[in-house]
Amino acid sequence: MRRFIERARKRFLQKQHELLEEAKTVSAATREVGGAPAEASTEMVVEPLDGASSPTPPPSPPEGGAIPPAASKSSQVIPVDSDEYIAEIVKNEQSRIAAESDAKKEAKPMCKLPDASTVKAIFMALLPCLVFIAACFVLAVIENVTFDCYNTALYPTHASIVASDNCWTMVDAFYFSIITLSTIGYGDVTPSSKGGKVIVVFLIPLAIISLTNFIGKMADMKAQKKMGLNKTLKEKLEELNTVIEQDDNGIVTPEEYILFNLKQMGKVDNDTVNLLREQFNALDADGSGELDANDLALLRKSCDMIQKAADKGPASRVG
Repeated sequence: MRRFIERARKRFLQKQHELLEEAKTVSAATREVGGAPAEASTEMVVEPLDGASSPTPPPSPPEGGAIPPAASKSSQVIPVDSDEYIAEIVKNEQSRIAAESDAKKEAKPMCKLPDASTVKAIFMALLPCLVFIAACFVLAVIENVTFDCYNTALYPTHASIVASDNCWTMVDAFYFSIITLSTIGYGDVTPSSKGGKVIVVFLIPLAIISLTNFIGKMADMKAQKKMGLNKTLKEKLEELNTVIEQDDNGIVTPEEYILFNLKQMGKVDNDTVNLLREQFNALDADGSGELDANDLALLRKSCDMIQKAADKGPASRVG
């Protein structure tokens, strides 16, 4: 089982490398579209719409005269240095994304059918078992041919075939395949001919291998789904909306991104994360929000003091 999980982990890492290259490509394309960063400015000029004439420069003021008032029209310059303005834009965008996410969840069917790749993977996992079942039907035909069970003179009715100890029906063949494949083997249906017994000698290892392969492939698929192996970059970007909604700063830090993916893969849970955070806060001796050499020195001194107090306690009781 561990081998299948390790194989799923390797496939997951390979997929993540592919997503990393895709993310680099998308980021590079975004920078190319955005162009080089402009000079620092607190104003953003709105370009004229298609088909509209570009604004002409204002006429120079007359000599010694006052500047005439400009014609009344809507301003083409929008200030963007206001923190409230930017916060409002971010809030509206988050609300829009949340509304779209809720709409997708409501439109999502209750019972989602597996995609073609999942169906194909399940079929390939079942294929050795299906081959074994087909071989058991062949074994039934061999048994019936050996004991002349298809002779209507000897066995005129289906009931006579069922009553015979040597003849197999299709139900017997399927029953034998299931009890052998599941390693139960009641022994009530067994081959009687020498050829049939020789075939069963090879079928039993095939049954064990087929069942082990099926269980391993199912565990592999479950591990891959848990790790998010088949998720595209676009799907991962959609999931990041959940990380953004967890706090009010509207950003995703590297730590939040890593922690979110570890939770998605089932590597950690909220209880473990909260416990580790409490441990960190307890180890932060100076309350700076980070651990450094000073914290470690203070912690070592505290440990030494506690140890000395513990050593003096038994000695004083003995005295």
